[in-house]
Amino acid sequence: MIKNHITFLFIIGILNFSFAQKNNEIAYIKAHDSINRKAILNIENSLLVNTNTLNVSKTLIIGPNFWETIIKNGLNSKLTGINVNFHIPIRRKIIVKQGRAFKNSEEHNDIWKFICLNNQSHKLRKPNKKELNYYWSIISYDIEEPIYVIEFDTSTYIIDLDANGCVFFIEKI
Repeated sequence: MIKNHITFLFIIGILNFSFAQKNNEIAYIKAHDSINRKAILNIENSLLVNTNTLNVSKTLIIGPNFWETIIKNGLNSKLTGINVNFHIPIRRKIIVKQGRAFKNSEEHNDIWKFICLNNQSHKLRKPNKKELNYYWSIISYDIEEPIYVIEFDTSTYIIDLDANGCVFFIEKI
């Protein structure tokens, strides 16, 4: 009987511990160095002046800020894709903003060329806490490396890649 009570208390203790995670903590999973090196190489090669092509997974998702920039610059008239709604918590409300998803490799390259246009010098780095907080607020999954930020003179983008070094998400921050 005492053994059953101890087992019960042990299970309750484990359950309480597992539910004690802070909901506002960013779920960030680090990748092996070789995966990060492959991702960096992909991004750097894609930024070469003569290349301007991007190694993308099957689908490229464009975040709401970047999609607004694309619309303002008229590139959206050349692009198809499907709408992606982002539910973003801002203060005590949820704001719904629209992004876009693309499967066509020509569109992927058009989007990448748009980023590279007039943006020759850049700095590639890991995202800081503020950037991770924003990104985590618009996605519905844990953040897993490789993930990088490209800082140009006039704009900054967060680039999320899969384990093969292929880009699947771009957002302007």
